[in-house]
Amino acid sequence: MSWMRFAKDLYGGRIEQICILSDLERMKGEAEELRQLHAASTTKSEDTLSAKTKKERFDGQSWDSVKTSPF
Repeated sequence: MSWMRFAKDLYGGRIEQICILSDLERMKGEAEELRQLHAASTTKSEDTLSAKTKKERFDGQSWDSVKTSPF
């Protein structure tokens, strides 16, 4: 089966299920790399939010920006 035929059949709904064979060790390595990237980005964003209290963030807003807000 050609890739073009496969893509058309998949898109057309004629293929309901596929099986993908992959290298287990490579997949484990890629999964671990994704976990590390996610953990690093989550920690960084949580640190940023915890650095300022809600009141400090509120006090940092100008009255003009609050007045023009559609909410």
